[in-house]
Amino acid sequence: VVGTAIFIVALAFLAVAWAARIVRPVRAISERLGSASADLGPIDVPPRSPIEFRRLTESFESMSGALVAQQTQLAQAREERLGLLRRMLPPAVAERVASGELESLEEVPQATVVAVVVLGLSALVREGGTESDRELVEQLHGELDELASRHGVQRVKVVGDTYFAACGHDRPYIDHAPRAMAFAADARDAVRDLGSKTDAGLDVSVGLHTGSVTVGVTAATRLLYDVWGQPVTAAHHLARRAGHGEILISGETRSLLPETIEAEPHADDPDGTVWRVAAIGVGGSL
Repeated sequence: VVGTAIFIVALAFLAVAWAARIVRPVRAISERLGSASADLGPIDVPPRSPIEFRRLTESFESMSGALVAQQTQLAQAREERLGLLRRMLPPAVAERVASGELESLEEVPQATVVAVVVLGLSALVREGGTESDRELVEQLHGELDELASRHGVQRVKVVGDTYFAACGHDRPYIDHAPRAMAFAADARDAVRDLGSKTDAGLDVSVGLHTGSVTVGVTAATRLLYDVWGQPVTAAHHLARRAGHGEILISGETRSLLPETIEAEPHADDPDGTVWRVAAIGVGGSL
């Protein structure tokens, strides 16, 4: 009786050990499924396990590897998309768009809008359209973007021959008007300098206006970041009204500029609603 009992207990322990060894792959797969990471190395399968367990383990490891590769690709794609958005949009707006917030509008009480009209650009692209012409346009926009970044101004959009930029709409700059004015003067010089080095015959006229704007992202039909409001329209009208190489500003913008910037009432508008900039800074004749 004692021998039989010992034999049964030993047999039970052997059965439990054998069962544990058999279900080890299943337990490993279960733990892997409950893990936060699918890449924990290969699953240990006992050499004498049934072939079905081996096939199940191989299938799971293949699926796990594919999931890890897919997660890596998705992370890389998200970083590339976020990097592209950061180049196109302000950083805060880019982060909101990347997180899925595709509708965001904000009222900004005061910002200064700059409209830089590149005279002769539309005719150049329309009549020529050669590779050198496209390179000239890209170089022009690149230089304006660099100047805008240097002065804390941000490009809003390019419509035809007009480069729209703004200051104070995405960051609360107290000196948004002087910053925009400095950018306008440098942009004027950059366009004229580039035009003098080519046969394109480019020139420039600039308009500035300060006021309340609406800033935001909308995705009704496509992703669009823009600045809306009367200052955008007014700055564009001033730029179209200005002569070659001339910078016109509104009375609202003039009231926010330092005395070092010399301006005079426009000849066609002596009541002070439109001003012509004559000089900026000490000895900085325009």
